[in-house]
Amino acid sequence: MTNRNFRRYLGGQWLSMMGMWMQSTAAAWLIYDLTSSPMAIGVYSAISLGPVLAFGAYGGLLVDRLPRLRLLAITQSLLMLGAVGLVVITMMPRTPTVWVYAIGFFKGCVTAVDNPLRRAVVRELVSDDELPNAIALNSTAATVARTIGPALGGVTIAALGVTWNFGLNGLSYAAVLVSLAFIDRSQLRDTTPTPRGRRQIRAGLSYTVANDRIWSILVIATVVGTFAWNYGVLMPVYATQTFDGGPSMYGILLATVGAGAFVGAILSARAEVRGQMEMIKTVD
Repeated sequence: MTNRNFRRYLGGQWLSMMGMWMQSTAAAWLIYDLTSSPMAIGVYSAISLGPVLAFGAYGGLLVDRLPRLRLLAITQSLLMLGAVGLVVITMMPRTPTVWVYAIGFFKGCVTAVDNPLRRAVVRELVSDDELPNAIALNSTAATVARTIGPALGGVTIAALGVTWNFGLNGLSYAAVLVSLAFIDRSQLRDTTPTPRGRRQIRAGLSYTVANDRIWSILVIATVVGTFAWNYGVLMPVYATQTFDGGPSMYGILLATVGAGAFVGAILSARAEVRGQMEMIKTVD
């Protein structure tokens, strides 16, 4: 990708996503360390992810109505503020659990806007010819961050503690703000904000249900997200109750999952390339 604006954006976003997954990992460990309750980890996950489920569609609508780069700077600044808040409360003699829950809910509300926003910004940075490649690179960066981020989070907890983990996440948001400052606004694609109207959310949901391809993808993503991506809730319990370990064991388990996911992604990519090459030979 030769587009400088997109390269700057992708570099900052990748660091930010890595920090976000490190924070999520550390927050789960912190909740379990404070409460010794697996249920408490589940409650925290519901509080921090519930706003994305409840308000994600409204967040997407807001993204279509407002200047996206300016809105991204706001959401990233707010997420940085949440990370700084976690640093402050974990430095207290006794960390108040309710404050951790409150910051998790705050992060979820901001993420409901930030999540669709980070994907929509890509279209403003690249041309139509560059768009497929940019989307693929953006998705790859998100996958790598989701794979490696929890592993780095576990290792950081074992080596430095949760406070440093949250602090590193705060610095990762600064990388996004710096990358946005260096984007050349004159090279951006012009976009027309979506005007206000009635029942826009309902219209979007109706279109989704009516489109078989979109609906199938959403169903698959829901099943995988519900039954496969919940290991972050279970890992602190396995590390302490099953293996009688602590932060080091937690880091080892997450690092193992991250390594396996990374190898699996490489093998899947090779298999996909082989399939495409065989298809091309068949056509020829």
